Amino acid sequence: MPHSSTLLAEPVSAPSQCAACAADCLEACFNDAIVAAERGGVEILEDNCAGCGACVPACDFGLIRLQDGVAQFRLPAASAKAPRP
Repeated sequence: MPHSSTLLAEPVSAPSQCAACAADCLEACFNDAIVAAERGGVEILEDNCAGCGACVPACDFGLIRLQDGVAQFRLPAASAKAPRP
């Protein structure tokens, strides 16, 4: 089974900012490692990730980072409510 992490668009969850954007990370990923999740938000297919990092600056909320050369979601700080300038 491939490794993946999902960030869901749920009204009460901290990562719900994911659904508030145009999902530029989908466009930034040339390797189809970031896909739309069935229940909203996006999913990172870690096995497809080339580790280029193009998705990191594409996320206006700073929810994606590279960890050991693979894109992963990170939960925003409790005070993070608006996109980065």
